[in-house]
Amino acid sequence: MAIQKTEGVILKAERFREKSLLIDFYTREFGKIKGLLKGKASIQSPVYTEILFYPRKKGLHFISECHLKDSFANLNKSLLALGAANYFSELVNELTFPEHEDKRLFDLLLPVLSFLAKKNILDPDIKQLVSVFEIKLLSLLGVFPSLENLPNLYLRSVGGSALPGTVACLSYLKKEGIKKGLSLRISPQINKQINEVLKNLLSSHLQKELKTQEFLEKVIVASYKPQVSSYKQEKPKV
Repeated sequence: MAIQKTEGVILKAERFREKSLLIDFYTREFGKIKGLLKGKASIQSPVYTEILFYPRKKGLHFISECHLKDSFANLNKSLLALGAANYFSELVNELTFPEHEDKRLFDLLLPVLSFLAKKNILDPDIKQLVSVFEIKLLSLLGVFPSLENLPNLYLRSVGGSALPGTVACLSYLKKEGIKKGLSLRISPQINKQINEVLKNLLSSHLQKELKTQEFLEKVIVASYKPQVSSYKQEKPKV
């Protein structure tokens, strides 16, 4: 097959010998590919790149060129944003297979990383984005359960009963875009149930515990500051 050119997000980069890297990309046209890039000793992830590669039917693809398009530099200014970006990248990498191709997934991941790299992003938005991204990703992969079964699923998973608003919020977040999902106000009780449902769903599909997830959870706990406010829940329009 002839040399191919595509855009891709670097999900993971590992040192291979002295000046070579094994890199997992999620690309727009070819889905997830794993390739060998020579001439570089290190590269950060996640970053947005343009690559030239020689496809191979078996084994690693050979990456001949890798040009940076966006380093998401502002991620380093927020530990929470950086933790979320690394978690999203590892989650996509663990839940997809080589040659898994879905442009919708690429079009979900890239804007989310760009959003996290904004200068004035707020911590509450990042925390809610984690749930929104998990719901969208599981839905695209076809493993998000039907909403009719969620109350029973929650009952079996955590030994409790799902609040009526939990199913309504999950339905809204699944159906609407990211911007609307971030603007939805969710009560602490419902948000806790949503997080528990998603955690159980992810653990049933992942083969291992993700270090980035553990790190992100610690950062979220550390960033939490109890506030007294006159909170009024708004019911989502579904």
